[in-house]
Amino acid sequence: MTAKGHRADSSGGGCTSTVLPAGKVPDEVLVALASAQTKGNALFQEGKLKEAVEVYEQSLEAIEAFPPESWSDDVKRVAVALYCNVSHILLKSADRESACLEQACAAAGKALAIDPSNVKALFRRGCAHGLAKRWQLAADDFNEVLLLEPGNDVARRELQKVQGSAEGPQPFATEVARADADKVEGTRLFQAGLYFDAYAAWKQGLDTLDGIPAEMLGDRARKLAIALCNNAAQALLRCTDVEGASTERARVMAQKALALDPHNVKALFRRGCAYFNSEKWELARADFEQVLQLEPGNEAAARELARLEEAAAVAPAGDAAGASEAPGEVARRALREGERFRREVLALADRHGCVEKWCQRFSKLQVQACHWAKHQLSDPEMRADLIEVWGPMFSSLDEQQREDFLSSYEFVADVKAQFADELRLLRRTGPEEAAAADEVEVEAVAKEVSGGGGAAGEGAAAAAAVAAAAEVEEMLDGQRAV
Repeated sequence: MTAKGHRADSSGGGCTSTVLPAGKVPDEVLVALASAQTKGNALFQEGKLKEAVEVYEQSLEAIEAFPPESWSDDVKRVAVALYCNVSHILLKSADRESACLEQACAAAGKALAIDPSNVKALFRRGCAHGLAKRWQLAADDFNEVLLLEPGNDVARRELQKVQGSAEGPQPFATEVARADADKVEGTRLFQAGLYFDAYAAWKQGLDTLDGIPAEMLGDRARKLAIALCNNAAQALLRCTDVEGASTERARVMAQKALALDPHNVKALFRRGCAYFNSEKWELARADFEQVLQLEPGNEAAARELARLEEAAAVAPAGDAAGASEAPGEVARRALREGERFRREVLALADRHGCVEKWCQRFSKLQVQACHWAKHQLSDPEMRADLIEVWGPMFSSLDEQQREDFLSSYEFVADVKAQFADELRLLRRTGPEEAAAADEVEVEAVAKEVSGGGGAAGEGAAAAAAVAAAAEVEEMLDGQRAV
């Protein structure tokens, strides 16, 4: 039994590569969806599981032909039910082969992309993770169910099962343990006053975690990644003798933490300090004020804000952040950098005789990235998170410019996330080629959006030294703390 694949975001949701017609979903499509739901349910009750899945998937293909922003509440409700049904049937399949489990997980994730608090979808994704022996991810989903429905005894029993099974080896446990060891070593070096060495240790831990696929990044690994980002930013702020360390490089590290947790107080404070060191007064003020909104008694943020007002009062006119480049040029540069990344990877692929394969991948991911950018901009909460993460420059972009920037950024991030191992193999053709490929980072453009335009030339190499901020794709799940 198979289910058709769908692009997944951090919660397993996303959009297909179908060419989308414009306009609102017609009423007749909604009627057809409801009819298909009834037909599929009847087949399910008769034990005809394969036929039921086919009916559900045909209906989902029809609705996925329309952009998510055109879906009415009724369409979303039926789509969530269909995704949950597909997931349920795949979980019941007799063989429970690995492919079925992944498809069940993806279908539940699609439902959660529409309704993040849907208990059925959370429970079924947890079951899929559990059957795939991803104990921590399963426990995370069952815990979320119990937060929403404290009396859900079925979820409680499943949680107890996965907690009992979790005593065995965990997926990517070696990588998480290695990153944890780097965190300890970095702390030792920091306490000894070796700040740049501490940064290098923490950065090494981050690089290890970046090798874990986004959908496999459990709660513990995510918290560890946030801590490593914040620690690295703190160390860089102390490295005033290293060019760009206390400004652009510290900002990039804090930015990466905020991509994982947009309300993380430590990351906001440290990004504000990096902006302060760059004399980007308005951006620094915005971060310190946000810290005080989240923690009104934060004395450090209050002191930095007072220092900022004094420094800004004597600063030369025209130093305001964002004045270095027009918003339209930022978006155009994002498109150029995305295309440059594509060309350089294809050049490496040509040396290995696999250009056609990479062209097919790029075409598919580019379409998906465009659709995902539109979806993010159409969702009010996700849109607010994007503005909060990227800062004032993103707010100044018009709708098309935001879409161009996000689609380019998502394209590069998706390629790196999905094909990290293959990219590393391509880049082993020689040190010069590897260095050239590694420098192609849309992060260099992203920093313009979040206020780093004034140091574009000096900061490019530093930005290339870190992973793209959205690469740990749980980018919009900002409820965790270090």
